[in-house]
Amino acid sequence: MSLSPLPAQAPSPVLPPGLAELLGPPPLLHGEDGAAYEALFERIGATLKPRDIVEWLLARDVVDAAWESARLRRLRASLRTIGQRRGLTSLLIEAGLDPFAGPVGEVSAQDAADAYHDDAPFYREAVERALAERGYLREAVEAQRLRFDLASLEAIDRMAAAADQRRDGVLRTVERRRAGLSAKLRLATSDGFERTGESDLG
Repeated sequence: MSLSPLPAQAPSPVLPPGLAELLGPPPLLHGEDGAAYEALFERIGATLKPRDIVEWLLARDVVDAAWESARLRRLRASLRTIGQRRGLTSLLIEAGLDPFAGPVGEVSAQDAADAYHDDAPFYREAVERALAERGYLREAVEAQRLRFDLASLEAIDRMAAAADQRRDGVLRTVERRRAGLSAKLRLATSDGFERTGESDLG
């Protein structure tokens, strides 16, 4: 995951003293891009413009939820790729195509599935033709994949949706907090003007 730098007119927000230690290290998995996380934090901070430490903590919650959601979507894409290979291997075996008579000789069903997904010369046409001759439609590969991975994909979708809901919930909290503060400021201002007017009349 990579993000372009912030534009010059939107400088990176400055964390209040001691907040970095309070927030702790970012929730990164091994191999994830720390610079991309920081760029996301900068963008969200520049957009929200936190007014106090509470809003900075809420901004961090937004960043973490957004990062988790993106991570889960990448995981889903990777699982689909792995599942397609496994599904095609299983389908070739089920169709009696193991070993598979490939364009350059016999190979295992797994090697044929790998060549198919790696777009090796002539393998895609050869695999689809062999399956079609046995009555399998192209959609059969996806159906076979879902037999293995449907529960996992649904679980990832639920977790990603929960992360999105958590992000949106935090943003609503910021909005309510600022609306409440604005109302208090309006009331205090109005009350101050009324008292000033009474004093002048007296």
